[in-house]
Amino acid sequence: MTQLERSVDKYLKALHDLCDAHNVLTEQIYQIYEGHCPLYQACVVNQRVTSGLDNARLVVEENFREKVLTPLSEYVSQYTQIAKRLSERQRRLVDMDPTIAS
Repeated sequence: MTQLERSVDKYLKALHDLCDAHNVLTEQIYQIYEGHCPLYQACVVNQRVTSGLDNARLVVEENFREKVLTPLSEYVSQYTQIAKRLSERQRRLVDMDPTIAS
């Protein structure tokens, strides 16, 4: 489960990095063309697409955090609690009956 949690974190970071790279690329392309150039309109459309991709990324990140990472973190935290309780139970068993070997 912790591996799954790390994989989701890597995926979200990669998605964020990809959108950042696209934003930089879009800005650099936009700076090349002037308003009278025929490809200028393509740059404007590319800017709208980039904005839409960034908004979609935010939605995906929010959904992953809300519906995957939060429940997964809660689930993994239960194992820590269970390990503590088992350790305490074993200690109490030994305290109650010294003949029990751990």
